[in-house]
Amino acid sequence: MPAEQPEPAVDEAVVTEIARRYYLEDQSKVAIAADLGLSRFQVARLLHTARGTGIVRIDVGRVGRIDEALGAEVAAELGIQRAVVVAGLDSLRDGEKTDHLGRALAVELAGTVRAGETLGLSYSRQIAAMASHVQRLPYCDVVQLAGHLLQATDPAGSPEVVRRVAAASGGTWYPIYCPMLVANRAVATALRQQTEIADALDRGQAVDRAVVSIGAWGPGLSGIYQAVSAREQRRGASLGVCGEISGRLFDADGNPVTNLLDDRIVALTLDQFRALPQVLASCFGAERAEAARVAAAGGLVDVLVTDTALATRLVRG
Repeated sequence: MPAEQPEPAVDEAVVTEIARRYYLEDQSKVAIAADLGLSRFQVARLLHTARGTGIVRIDVGRVGRIDEALGAEVAAELGIQRAVVVAGLDSLRDGEKTDHLGRALAVELAGTVRAGETLGLSYSRQIAAMASHVQRLPYCDVVQLAGHLLQATDPAGSPEVVRRVAAASGGTWYPIYCPMLVANRAVATALRQQTEIADALDRGQAVDRAVVSIGAWGPGLSGIYQAVSAREQRRGASLGVCGEISGRLFDADGNPVTNLLDDRIVALTLDQFRALPQVLASCFGAERAEAARVAAAGGLVDVLVTDTALATRLVRG
């Protein structure tokens, strides 16, 4: 009996091309096969591979729809003005979730900002995604509220995000060209005293609306957590750090944790964020639910944009 021939290695680029043609361009299997020199059965097998390997995911129900009922429950639970719950994201990769949340942030912002207001932006991947979805806003100036916290895979840093949103409104933009977290207190103090940075931070305290993100103190749950040393991560846990906004840490009672990173951060303080007229915050994933709850209880959130996983954890435990 002849030995069984091994399956040839799958070319991911070919699988992706076939999936794109079939699912996005509505080409038939026969047409794809003829064009690529394959049989119809080979195309069918590769489409099956695309689903099995995650290149293609099929969700029942509309991905990215807004669950108004769950949003109302979350807002009542947290005692905030409004919660926007983006449904259908559970099976998506983090980058895709980020894009849907960014789109929801953009829609919320476009529906609330008024001409002549000043808008403040912190930085997160959701806020960067928001900037890519904002098409047009009423005229407003846009202020950066914290230095940048850019990772190698991020498509745009904080100044570019601020520039893009200002371009959509026709307003003036006020960037902060320095990191959010710097080496020591002396560097942070010197940077905060530079004219352009001091001006942006001063203007930031007077914005009409701010857009921020809430991180939790744990691996993969906060950009600032990922940016510090393992020793600082452990110390933060021992100090009871629950979450952060723009690198400003808070504990489970909502109190600022100022003796770990605070003197090295270039950003508004938690008290300054709390004093703003409206803070629109993004936060997703059930693991960040407690940080979102504490931030809301501490008066740091007025409108929350989140996903079903976090929303469900908040209202049902």
